[in-house]
Amino acid sequence: MSNERYNILCKGRRIYTGLTEEEYFDTMEDLSIEFYQTGSPSPEDLETEILLEDNKWLQKQKVD
Repeated sequence: MSNERYNILCKGRRIYTGLTEEEYFDTMEDLSIEFYQTGSPSPEDLETEILLEDNKWLQKQKVD
């Protein structure tokens, strides 16, 4: 099991913080369903921050 935590940002604003890997994948699935149903949030607006166990920022990447 990963010790990393994940933040999800939409247009630069954190909308989910401190997610476990499982919570992250569940949330991204929910966001993708919402996008296909409503057109929002756009994948181009989403970013992921990956945090180490002590909440140190590891990397930030766009969702493709």
